[in-house]
Amino acid sequence: MTATPQPHIPSHSQWSNPWPHRFDASLKDLGRERPASFLTAFDGAPAGPVSLLNVDLSAVSKAADLVVGLGDPLQEIVHMEFQASPSATKHADVLVYNALLYRHYLVPVHSIVVLLRPEAAHPNLNGLIHYAPRPGRGKIDHSYELVKIWEKPVAEFLNGPLGTLPLATLAKLADGVPVVDALAGVIHQIVDRLLREAPPDQAEKLLTTAFC
Repeated sequence: MTATPQPHIPSHSQWSNPWPHRFDASLKDLGRERPASFLTAFDGAPAGPVSLLNVDLSAVSKAADLVVGLGDPLQEIVHMEFQASPSATKHADVLVYNALLYRHYLVPVHSIVVLLRPEAAHPNLNGLIHYAPRPGRGKIDHSYELVKIWEKPVAEFLNGPLGTLPLATLAKLADGVPVVDALAGVIHQIVDRLLREAPPDQAEKLLTTAFC
């Protein structure tokens, strides 16, 4: 009998730091592979067709993390940004992406910024952009959704779609349990679920994202 290939499981030393900067880049790739999973985790389970939009705007396609279209024909767009470090100008980027996407597709665009760790919570990134250089003669009043991953219960990711399972290592751990013990339990559940539900190549990629 041929043994079933097993995904590589990193050692304890490789996952001891739960706040990796590299999560940002990894989530872009993972979100593009599994857009429905990310919609379910951060917006809502899609009721209709989902498509990953190939945006024909160089300023957006080079910078926006995840852009997903809902409906066929297209009815709305969900745009997500994953932020692992503080940025004084990220809010301005979000406004630009939202406006360019709306101009290109002419459908409503909902922007979500997912903060991956507390250090990413810059004061300028508060969910609102407002300015009126000529009061009474026009203004910008734009809001976007802000998600702090460390405030979301770990169970939401452990029991959610496989595509967002790696984010469990960044979520709110159980109260009253030492961090190392709680994180070890989360890792055990991630590995157990991937071994049961994912093909070995996908399981290894998701584990790599969880431990990067």
